[in-house]
Amino acid sequence: MNNNVINISFMNEKLLDTLYSNPKKVAEYMNENPYDSKWLKQLLDETPFEPRKQKITDFDLKLASDGKYKNVELENAISLYEHIKDLPRYILVDNRFWLWLEFGKFYRVALQAMPLTTDTRLEYSWLFKEGKRGIWRNTFARGYFWVEFTVDESRKDIYELTKFVFEKTERIRNLTFDNKYRSVVLNTIRAEKDIYDKYISDPNYKETMEKCEKGIETYNIYTFIRKSLSLYGSARILDFMDDKDLYDVIYEKLDKAVQEVHNGNIEYLKK
Repeated sequence: MNNNVINISFMNEKLLDTLYSNPKKVAEYMNENPYDSKWLKQLLDETPFEPRKQKITDFDLKLASDGKYKNVELENAISLYEHIKDLPRYILVDNRFWLWLEFGKFYRVALQAMPLTTDTRLEYSWLFKEGKRGIWRNTFARGYFWVEFTVDESRKDIYELTKFVFEKTERIRNLTFDNKYRSVVLNTIRAEKDIYDKYISDPNYKETMEKCEKGIETYNIYTFIRKSLSLYGSARILDFMDDKDLYDVIYEKLDKAVQEVHNGNIEYLKK
């Protein structure tokens, strides 16, 4: 176990500007150098990363031995959460911090997690082209916040809901991409899991629950609850609702959707 304490770092601002202005050249460097990011110094004759005063216990992330990052994504996300959760919020939402982790500390893992398979992957997933919203396209940052939003101290296994959403990321992806508050996300996931557990083990409803998750066209029970919450929240401030009241509203909407699909009305998921 690594008990060394290290300072966190931010990516150098000049380097960041260089990466933004030369995405094709950067992608070439990355493809040619899959094991380390020493090539960054060729772009800028300065230290790529600037240490900050905040400290964390040093840690590592895992590479998937079979090349499938999905197999280690949950474990790595939890490790990220456990090691950096006490950092100030302004750091956790600063792209330069995540750029240090992906281009510096965990470069090789980041390449496995976010391979440059499309022309826009570098700009949107690595370089946060969408600003703070880009957090949800970055595998490391997104994974961290998915854990933070689903940790439930009231459960024996505080990561029970976390495991549930990483098993099928559609269960949380839309909720966080809409930038909903933790209370809304957490109570939605609580309701989703309770509905899932209730019906997936029922021989009379197992197929229905599977249909709800698979959905029709681009719609499923998770896109349904996202839209339902947006409509419901347009007339109410969801963020300030009591947890139980919020959970009850969401559970009722999900249960209604399952019943409609069970009765043959899968089109209900499009509402």
